[in-house]
This record gives sequence, C-alpha cells and structure tokens, in this order.
Amino acid sequence: MDIPNTTPIPSARQLAHGWNQLCTIETAPVRLVCIAEVSVTCLSGTAWITTASDTRDVVLTPGQQHVAARRDRLFINGMPRCVLRFDSPDEHQPIPAT
Repeated sequence: MDIPNTTPIPSARQLAHGWNQLCTIETAPVRLVCIAEVSVTCLSGTAWITTASDTRDVVLTPGQQHVAARRDRLFINGMPRCVLRFDSPDEHQPIPAT
C-alpha cells in the first residue's frame, strides 16, 4: 500500500484473507478512502482520526483501535507522530483521497 505522507514500515503482507500494513505518520495528514472495512490500530504515539461518516473525532493512543466502514473517508493526523497498523479482512486496500 502506498499512502502519501506516510513512511511505510516494511511489513506489508498479503494474508490468506486480506492484508495489513504498518506506517508512520508525522509530517502531514493522510487522507484515505476505504474500499473495504479497515481497522486502524495505534502502536505508538497519538493519532487523530476524522471520518466523513461521523461527526465525532477519534483520538487513538497505543493499543486502541478504530474500525472504518466500507466507503468511509478518513483524515488521519499524528499528534505529532504515530505508528499505525492498517488491517482488513478484504484484499482491497484503502486508496488516497483527493
């Protein structure tokens, strides 16, 4: 998965059913469109997530998780930096939003 404004950690792997990817967000926000359900887990730092389908923002600290529904548009920012793991039971990875 090639997500703009992130530093990928070499761990992307296709799973039997789905995929996962680790990345660091630190300099600019990330905007994604979820083609399938995606679970975002904070591994370190703090992540601030805004979803187009929900008026509430989500702040994740290490060990916390947010599940984004199919077709959700995510805006993710590190506060000031975070390492996230993206997981999906589907093979469709999120795509950069414009």
